[in-house]
Amino acid sequence: MVKELQSGYLTGITGTFQDPDGYLVDDAEVEKFDAAFPSKEKKKLPWQLA
Repeated sequence: MVKELQSGYLTGITGTFQDPDGYLVDDAEVEKFDAAFPSKEKKKLPWQLA
């Protein structure tokens, strides 16, 4: 997932993209992890995406 900014810069470069570990998480696992901490009010502020 790369776009050259200078023509020919990536000539001869090969490879594959792989999402890093921890990039995708299971919502149920997040809730389980969060349960180990003292309860706090969850807020969604206007500028947050999710």
